[in-house]
Amino acid sequence: MSQIPEPWILLNYYFSSFKGKLLKGLIHNVNSPIQNISFLIEFAHQDLKTIKTSDKLLEYCTARFSTLKKQLVKLTEVLRPIELFERLMYEDRPLTALELSETVRELLLYDLYCKHHVKVNLDVASKASLLLPNSGTLIPVVCQLLDNALTALKTIKADKLTIHITETEIHIIDNGCGFDISNAAQLFEPWISNWPLELLPEEEQSHLGLGLYWTKKIMEAYNGSVAISRNQDTTISTIYLPRSEK
Repeated sequence: MSQIPEPWILLNYYFSSFKGKLLKGLIHNVNSPIQNISFLIEFAHQDLKTIKTSDKLLEYCTARFSTLKKQLVKLTEVLRPIELFERLMYEDRPLTALELSETVRELLLYDLYCKHHVKVNLDVASKASLLLPNSGTLIPVVCQLLDNALTALKTIKADKLTIHITETEIHIIDNGCGFDISNAAQLFEPWISNWPLELLPEEEQSHLGLGLYWTKKIMEAYNGSVAISRNQDTTISTIYLPRSEK
């Protein structure tokens, strides 16, 4: 049996992998405003050669720069989630439930399958609640369980994802491929994977069976935990958050 890496090493490995998967969506989302800006500049370069009077030049430039400004704003909006994401990781502090929900909502826009095919329902019970552990730990754990849910959805082309956040728990619910309920406990053991490889796209067939293992180990280090269950046609991944000491 191969030696199991430390949970913190696995956190960094899996979290880097998750961010890499978002890169395709980031490129897709950024491409549109950049392409529009390029076209606007090219058209302006050609058109300016034909304008003879200063009044026409001012009118033309005003219209073109107004359109260009809108595209720059759109580009900024596309990049904002990544900036927010990295800042929260760097600050490594407790997040409010609202901050976590907004971060998750914007990150999901970088997953193209989710963006175009999945109905996402984000439900926050108490928006001002501070969630533990800090963002540098909690965000990777949430992202790992989101990655599992997205993989399950893509596997059978399902379309529903719900994230429910309370003071003490985070529930991630999907109607994807699911798992054999009799094997639920084993899924938290190292090197155990339940994904039906014959149904997964080629780029998703590299699961090591360590994702649930490290998320649970990390949360247990903070007196929290992770569980997974089935309810009819849905899979429910639950993060039990540690309570703050008062």
